[in-house]
Amino acid sequence: MMMHRAMRGVCIIGAFMALASAQQPAIRVTTRLVEVNVIVRDKNGPVAGLTKDDFVLLDKGKEQRIAVFNVSSARRAIPNAPPLPPDVYSNRFERQAHAPASATVVLIDNLNTKFEDQAYARHQILKFLRSLELEDRIALYSLGRGVRILHDFTDDQQRLIRSIANYRGETAHELAASEPDSSHTGDADIDKWLDEMNGGMSDFYIIDRVRTTLTAMEAIANHLARLPGRKNLIWVSGSFPFSLGLNDPLGSPAREHRTFNDEIERATRAMNNANIAIYPVDARGLVGMPRLSGGNRSVAKPRAASNPRGAPRAITEIPEGHDAMQALAERTGGRAFYNTNDLRGAIRKALEDSEVTYTLAFYPASQTLDGKFHELKVKVDRKGVEVRHRKGYLAAGQRLPTDRQMRATIDNTVSSPLEATGVGLTARLDPSDKPKPGSYQMMLAVDMRNLTVQQNDDRWMGAAEVVFVQQSAEGKSLNSSIETLNLDMKDETYRAAVRDGLVLVKGIVPEKELSQVRVAVLDRATGMIGSLRVPAPQSPSAVR
Repeated sequence: MMMHRAMRGVCIIGAFMALASAQQPAIRVTTRLVEVNVIVRDKNGPVAGLTKDDFVLLDKGKEQRIAVFNVSSARRAIPNAPPLPPDVYSNRFERQAHAPASATVVLIDNLNTKFEDQAYARHQILKFLRSLELEDRIALYSLGRGVRILHDFTDDQQRLIRSIANYRGETAHELAASEPDSSHTGDADIDKWLDEMNGGMSDFYIIDRVRTTLTAMEAIANHLARLPGRKNLIWVSGSFPFSLGLNDPLGSPAREHRTFNDEIERATRAMNNANIAIYPVDARGLVGMPRLSGGNRSVAKPRAASNPRGAPRAITEIPEGHDAMQALAERTGGRAFYNTNDLRGAIRKALEDSEVTYTLAFYPASQTLDGKFHELKVKVDRKGVEVRHRKGYLAAGQRLPTDRQMRATIDNTVSSPLEATGVGLTARLDPSDKPKPGSYQMMLAVDMRNLTVQQNDDRWMGAAEVVFVQQSAEGKSLNSSIETLNLDMKDETYRAAVRDGLVLVKGIVPEKELSQVRVAVLDRATGMIGSLRVPAPQSPSAVR
């Protein structure tokens, strides 16, 4: 998506209380705080009633002072804020009706799952949905070329059942192209040449699948960033490669030989920043003996069968992709489920982990921020309990995201169907005769609590990227602009903006097919981002 820097029409007009909810002034602290969500279970399930004194938190074996201690429950409801005025939109969860207190996303991964395995997984998910309890609030997403929302957060069992019952999955050609058949022309030289060509194409599609999958996970993390408490991502998938070609060192030097450690680390960091635990669930259920995954260039064809309930069932071998799925689970405090026919039970166990969550947080000493991975360990003063949490964190100081990283975050956010919530936004779009007749004026309130600022005497300074994208009803970009917003506010102005919201005004000359304006604000100091869709008032296709 091409953007140009043409936002001279944007101006700051201060606080606008009709758009932003009243808040108490709060100064953004830039000292690093490491949060660790902890699940404690015994033979009866989640353990409640623990206090701060029951926990010991160790960073590389050294005990840390627990600076923050919170207990959250999936049964706790988030109080809704007062209703928004007409034609005002917000990306804040508390502004939405029936906002979830605990978020569980079930992601049906079609990009990395064979079509026949998708049918079995959908059947199991449907069984799980029929057993939902009244307090369970989940969302159903699917992954193909991008994230698709089948149904957002709800506790309406019948709506969820209809969503999955009407969904037939999709065939991802990327997965088939990742596992090409060996050539059998009868000429060894031609077979070798064809296999080499197909192998290069296989490498391309495997890398593309990895990037698409992890980008989707980052989008989900950005979407749930400001929802309090622990969140779960139940990832129903067939396989996911951890490396490419490393177990074939004598293979062609023209082929890819690499790991996906950097990509997995980036997704893991986004998940941990949003307090999301990943629960990979093998979409194939109980399977046979291991084989090499498509990520390692082995080819095998599944044998199809039917389960007793009539759902198509694929009997396939376990791919090495379990290594990557296990790593993502461990690094985020989740749990991987595979080699089991009870997918419904696996999903239920993941959901139960949200019943009681303990959040411990500490401030690491500045001299310990060595840029290395630090192992975390949590001990609980109880016998016979299982303690689960993320395994560690990267002990680096606050790093400014690069321009390339910020541009990638903005592009991915604007093209995603999910709204990012890392920066709270509230907006309205009204007809205007400026900058010319037939134009619109957008008033955008930005939650100052989500922007990083530094105090310099009586001034508060910071910076953000602000993006406006005109979109058609199909989501096609018609026109876009981006500009760096440099903040330099007196103390009185800053505190008023924190209390009431910082409001920007933007004049928009509409394109012919304009249906909605997508706005995004990214904090330059942290890379946190918020986004929001605002329908154009005259558009009959715009849906609020």
